[in-house]
Amino acid sequence: MTTTITSTPKATSAPARGDGVIRLTTLVDNCVRAQGLVAQHGLSILAEGSFGRILFDTGATDSVLMDNAASLGLDLSTVDHIVLSHGHWDHGGGLMAAMDVAKDAPVWMHHAALLPRVHGRGESARDIALSEALRLRLVREISRWKDVRELTEIAPGVWATGPVSGTRPGWSHAGLWQNAILDVPDMVPEEQALVLDSGEGLALLVGCAHFGLANLFAQVRSEFPDKQIVAVVGGLHLESAPDEALMELAQQMKDVGIRSFHPCHCSGWEASHRLAGMLALPMSYGKVGQILSF
Repeated sequence: MTTTITSTPKATSAPARGDGVIRLTTLVDNCVRAQGLVAQHGLSILAEGSFGRILFDTGATDSVLMDNAASLGLDLSTVDHIVLSHGHWDHGGGLMAAMDVAKDAPVWMHHAALLPRVHGRGESARDIALSEALRLRLVREISRWKDVRELTEIAPGVWATGPVSGTRPGWSHAGLWQNAILDVPDMVPEEQALVLDSGEGLALLVGCAHFGLANLFAQVRSEFPDKQIVAVVGGLHLESAPDEALMELAQQMKDVGIRSFHPCHCSGWEASHRLAGMLALPMSYGKVGQILSF
């Protein structure tokens, strides 16, 4: 599989339906290198191809999502589907605006995305859940969203995994609580990924990978035994991963056949570069305005 990487403040026309090209445009990310775009702690990626247009996560705020889309020449009213990886503020903060502008697009998420979330304890604790206004709207407009509890094909050749099972690495949940007072940790049980069939293999689009990439690889391989996993794009939450975990992950990525590796958001600059060295693969660290074509 050949991956083309470009970085431009103005996107080109969308892939034609049926031409086999998948294009991923980063709308929200922690880094930005093109003038006229805004960086933000969060993630949103627009996937385009023969399956239509799918908005994967929505960043932390309505304004950054919409302003960056406009600067890139992308009309989000044409989005066919919205996928929420999990219920943290930096992935669902722009969902209200996305739902408003893409009026007919269903939202694919797991119901646990509506759970309360806190980072830290005591005076340093901060609310990292979806906003109360958004959660109330999702309750009122329950028919607007699809509760994804297992692998679900949302468009031709595109699947939402539903919650990824398996033991989740503790280092990816440091300081996360559903209720810090009652010692209820937030293991982000609802987090899902997006699987896109490029024709030459599967590309995985992930939000934060709180589930651990090893668990995601195992689940996808069991669901698609005849397909190779060739690309990983998204937040990998590796900044706290010990070297032993990175070495194990590098071997797992080699075992499944990864050829294209594009970390962003919460992946951690240093950890991602160490992992790229272990993989002996070129790496493009995500940034707003980056376009990946498969």
